[in-house]
Amino acid sequence: MVKKMRICVIGGGAAGLSAARHLLHPPEASTTQGNDVVFEPVVYEQGDSVGGTWVYQDQVSEGAGEEVHSSMYASLRTNLPKEVMAFPDFAFPKVRHSFLHHTEVTEYLCDYAKHFGILDTIRFNTSVKSVKLIPRQENGSRALSGTVWKVEVQDLIGGEVAEETFDGVMVCNGHYSKPLVPEVPGIEQFRGDLTHSHTYRRPSDKKIVDKVVVVLGAAASGSDIGLEVATTAKKVYLSHNLPKKPTQLPSNMEQVAGIALCTGPKSFQLTDGDCLDDVDTVMFCTGYEYSFPFLDKSCKVKIEPQSVSPLYKHLINIEEPSMCFVGIPFQICPFPQFHLQSALFVNHLRGVVNLPNKEGMYASLKQEWDIHKEAGKKPRHFHKMGPLQWVYNRDIADLGRAERIPNCVENLYNDVHAERQYNLMGYKNSAFTMAPDGQHFVKLQKEQTAPQR
Repeated sequence: MVKKMRICVIGGGAAGLSAARHLLHPPEASTTQGNDVVFEPVVYEQGDSVGGTWVYQDQVSEGAGEEVHSSMYASLRTNLPKEVMAFPDFAFPKVRHSFLHHTEVTEYLCDYAKHFGILDTIRFNTSVKSVKLIPRQENGSRALSGTVWKVEVQDLIGGEVAEETFDGVMVCNGHYSKPLVPEVPGIEQFRGDLTHSHTYRRPSDKKIVDKVVVVLGAAASGSDIGLEVATTAKKVYLSHNLPKKPTQLPSNMEQVAGIALCTGPKSFQLTDGDCLDDVDTVMFCTGYEYSFPFLDKSCKVKIEPQSVSPLYKHLINIEEPSMCFVGIPFQICPFPQFHLQSALFVNHLRGVVNLPNKEGMYASLKQEWDIHKEAGKKPRHFHKMGPLQWVYNRDIADLGRAERIPNCVENLYNDVHAERQYNLMGYKNSAFTMAPDGQHFVKLQKEQTAPQR
């Protein structure tokens, strides 16, 4: 007998599309177990198209900019090559360049949605207002518990509010839209402009042109934005507490220590004791907060600015395992990881994968935290993966009975990461192709110019 499971997917970006793709096309199970389940996904997307944060919005919001979802700037090109970014079962179009303009990624996600028949499952211009867990009152579905998810949504065009019920929830709304702005002692004295990379669009911004700009944060986005800002700014200070990047920079760009405190209307003291004077603009490239305002307390999930708990494998709600959060880890190669996370959760819902019981999942989570603390890492970096992502990816692939990501993806990712450290100004001019054996990559002759859109 075929059993139906109705699944709510929140968000139509890359994570939500991956979730819907696996719900619509789960792999054939090796036994009859799992093949008797049919999913009915409903994807709620607040925008009018797929793509999530990759859908560029030229406008920005006032203040912290929380009302605008996109964090794309006009000229953004990916800081990862397309050869490692692609979903494992859907390649990017064959073009010579590897580092794509954001519009090319949006087009790719649209093609992915069409290819897997996802568009018919999406309700555009619809915002999720509330997700609650309530007792189940009907039978006939393949439920993991005696409860059901009640989801309240609003049509953003007509204003109508409706409630629907589901057997499971996949939260895929991303975490690159609510800016994280660290506290800077004395910042109330500053009389210049404070902004965040979330609201940055062009170097022609009046807050940048001919200004002395401090870009706080030197991860991939901060470094790339800093380079672009330097094309119009009078001076750019790339301020961070990481080891200085051994790379050439524009003549008007300089690496300095992180900001310790504001000492006057246009001055700051740095963590190494040095001072910066005549600062006009501070741009925070300091990341984003997790935000799920629609979750009711019945979901039993604790949300802090930089952590979500309790999650098994950074994915499954331990207290209510018919809910998952796709895309929580950061500093990763995202699309392939979304693919593996979605496969694991869907196979769990089908009964193909047997997860540990609640006590076992909590024990696994405690072990991860113990390892994290013993390594001297900060609690706010618990979901930060970097080099750890590859062990994690292999772990969830095996647990979810999915194919592992080919070694060449890991190798190319690491190669690009290394080149970025010593060739920040030119690493995006490299181009690559994957060898047919799936284990090697080939570096092509460098491009002469970056692709323009």
